[in-house]
Amino acid sequence: MKILIVISIILFSFLTLAHQDFTVTKKFGNITTMIKTGYQYEEIKKVEIIGQLAQVLSKKFKYKKPIFLDFIHEYTGNEGNRYFLSFDDGEKFSSSVLFGKRKETSDKKKKLESKVVIRAFADNFEIINVLKLLEYAIKNDKGIESRQSEIEHSTKFITWILKSISKKNIKNILKKENSSILNKVINNKIDRPRSSYYELRYYWQNDEFYVVNREDIILALYNIYNFKRLGTATFIFDEENSFYFIDNSSLETKVSKKQIINNNDNSGPPIIKYIGNEKYIINFRSMFVGKDRILLYLKDKDMLIQDLEKIISPK
Repeated sequence: MKILIVISIILFSFLTLAHQDFTVTKKFGNITTMIKTGYQYEEIKKVEIIGQLAQVLSKKFKYKKPIFLDFIHEYTGNEGNRYFLSFDDGEKFSSSVLFGKRKETSDKKKKLESKVVIRAFADNFEIINVLKLLEYAIKNDKGIESRQSEIEHSTKFITWILKSISKKNIKNILKKENSSILNKVINNKIDRPRSSYYELRYYWQNDEFYVVNREDIILALYNIYNFKRLGTATFIFDEENSFYFIDNSSLETKVSKKQIINNNDNSGPPIIKYIGNEKYIINFRSMFVGKDRILLYLKDKDMLIQDLEKIISPK
């Protein structure tokens, strides 16, 4: 009974959380990255990795002009990765029923100058494809402007007005094999920031994410959707519907089996809380009020109990 009361209180606090999209902008030398998203997804860290790799690639070609990498995170549903490449001031316009027409820019404080601009609309950003486009843009920046045109790109809720070279041209660029220079760039290890040597961490290299405890690789994953540290425990979601639990409380790091979440169609990375007795609450929020989903992970049994809210408030 006690645990059900605790879970009910936590569930109520989850349902009262507000939500609003936001942008995160970072600079890496001549590279500016910006991501627009709705929650603290791990895609924010992935964009930082892309920014660092883009800086390495830029240095390889001794390219010192500004570059703007613009990422629109389509976290409400995966419509596939769409890319746009232009040479302009980085401005774009959005049009929606809710907000009307609005201008968005790479830097509101400075007078904008023309630069290489790469935009990616995706749920899961593809690091190597962005770098392929950047390599092409660095080699051909003088010819891009004459071949671009203003286009409209519609997503679920917004129509974007921006400039780009043709879809066919972009498709042909992405189909090509990696150059020798690009292969050298992606062989670099790029770390996710951490505050302590003893924290669990990961790095990206050659299109894989390696989860590391001190210097030992304990997991190799194609993707990291969410990375949540809770003391000596870490939840690593490789997709929205699956995760690993890492126990780093002793000298021997323990990795759970891959836990699969059934029929998960909620949006946003989960909120995870430790409630005592080696039990963790996992809450997936929904864009629609009253549709949140609660799961319970039992560390000692490596067991996931799904749809806990139905047990608390059965119909």
